[in-house]
Amino acid sequence: MVQTVRDKRHTLRREEEVCTWLSFTHDNAAYATLTADIAAEGARFSALRRVGVNDRVRIAIQLTSSAILCEGKVCWVRSGGCERYDFGVQFVNMAETDRGELQRHLASTAD
Repeated sequence: MVQTVRDKRHTLRREEEVCTWLSFTHDNAAYATLTADIAAEGARFSALRRVGVNDRVRIAIQLTSSAILCEGKVCWVRSGGCERYDFGVQFVNMAETDRGELQRHLASTAD
């Protein structure tokens, strides 16, 4: 049986655009982007720079009520065309208070 990315996830992601700043390990610049989808464990982003699987990224997510800071690990990458890369990030090193804020945000937008 072939296992897909969706099969490996513990929760479904919600399609939602959330303002986010990304900083990659080998590049000190901060890139503004929007999430394509988001869950408590991770999110999908797009960037106009090459991204590699297992790259580390610093993430600042601007929710309506607060900002969340964490690190992420790139789990997959797809070329989106026109030098755009779509990639999935698993959140790591997220403070429990930030995880709680994200879960409250996701619950409030579920309706």
